[in-house]
Amino acid sequence: AASVIFYFGIAIGVFAAAKWQSRSGWRELIGWQPFRLFDGRIWAIIIAALIYSVIANGALSYFFPHSPEELAIPANPAAAAALFLLAVAFAPVTEELVFRGWLYTGLRFNWGVWPALLTTSALFAAAHYERTHLYALAVFPIGLALGAVRECTGSVKASIFFHAINNFAAFGLSMLIRG
Repeated sequence: AASVIFYFGIAIGVFAAAKWQSRSGWRELIGWQPFRLFDGRIWAIIIAALIYSVIANGALSYFFPHSPEELAIPANPAAAAALFLLAVAFAPVTEELVFRGWLYTGLRFNWGVWPALLTTSALFAAAHYERTHLYALAVFPIGLALGAVRECTGSVKASIFFHAINNFAAFGLSMLIRG
């Protein structure tokens, strides 16, 4: 519950800061633009990133196995539902508003596409740091893919959509592994 409140608060904070900084242009400030769902470029990036994610997580699990408790979906249905809500709804919205909305837009304006893409992807990976640096290294290319979707569409909504799909797939695979 604390994580959901935390993520919700950050998302509201990004919207409020964008509205406060630019009353009429707040949507452009964070990339809150519509996107075409059936854009082939988006789906090519999403499919490639999902394949990468499955391979990278499989390799990490094989070479550096974690304890069962670390990756397990809670057995309690309410806790599992809360984790699902956090992973598939709140985390994608909040993280994308921060990394591909607020930060990417500002850095892209000042530094250009590549420095903004690399910086926000590195910060995204750092935010996913765990006991070892390996998971963060596996997340970095996902951050690049999320940034590519944002750049191709001009919309943070597209990267939110992709992030939610990625987390949904990860949650589903974890449920299958749990058995």
